[in-house]
Amino acid sequence: MTLRKILLLLILPLSLAASAAKPESATAVLARCAARVNSARSLSARFNLTAGPNSYPCSMTLAKQKFVLDTPQMKVWYDGATQWVYDTSAQRLSITEPTADELLETNPFAILNHYSRSYTCRLLKSSPGTRAVELTPKTPATASVRSAVVTVSDKTDLPSRIVVTLTDGSTLSASLVKAEVGKAMPASAFAYDKAKYKATEIIDLR
Repeated sequence: MTLRKILLLLILPLSLAASAAKPESATAVLARCAARVNSARSLSARFNLTAGPNSYPCSMTLAKQKFVLDTPQMKVWYDGATQWVYDTSAQRLSITEPTADELLETNPFAILNHYSRSYTCRLLKSSPGTRAVELTPKTPATASVRSAVVTVSDKTDLPSRIVVTLTDGSTLSASLVKAEVGKAMPASAFAYDKAKYKATEIIDLR
């Protein structure tokens, strides 16, 4: 055996070991997470949402970009273009066509739909069994989000916690309690139904 072949046999295992030890990139972590969420026909999630000093339990059903959110104070529907926010105590309905950043105020998980084109991603130090990724906007002058941290479970590939910091300094934090993959849902599930929810005041900002 030639000296060259001997050297190759010695170097190859070391090269493979170095390749295998290479850590997963931040964008790869988020891509894996987004694929897990978006591949489901629907995903039902229960999580605790903290906004400033207030914290309350929420339930949400997502189907790719569409979602319906239930909290003790409001119910939100988003069909991919229009968002309806129903204040349960005031029976007031607000209708908007939110931007990607504005959606984060009602759906922190929405950041998974546009992280690659709107944010710069980097890995943070994580606890065992998770990967934490920090996202900062590529155009901070026009963004309403200052930063976000998405923590992804290695076991489920789902976000276990999402913390969004807005440019005004306020934060939204969603901590996942439970998630289940479900069947496909009709489009009507993600739109306001005036037969079920009587709004005494309608604010249309479209």
